[in-house]
Amino acid sequence: MICSKCKIEMQYGCACGQGFTEWKCEKCGKIYIYHNTNTPKVCENCSKKYNICEKCGKNIS
Repeated sequence: MICSKCKIEMQYGCACGQGFTEWKCEKCGKIYIYHNTNTPKVCENCSKKYNICEKCGKNIS
C-alpha cells in the first residue's frame, strides 16, 4: 500500500539506479531484493498489517 503523498511523488518520477538492491524492512527486519535502488521502507506484508505506506512508512489514513 502506498499513501497518496507518495503516489503523487511517483507520478513525477525519481532518480534511481537500475540494479537489484538488497533492503531490510524497518518493521519485521526481513531482507528483500528490490528491482532498483529506490527501495521501500517496509515490506508489503507489514504495510498491510500496520496500515502504513511501503515507501515512506507513515500511516495511511
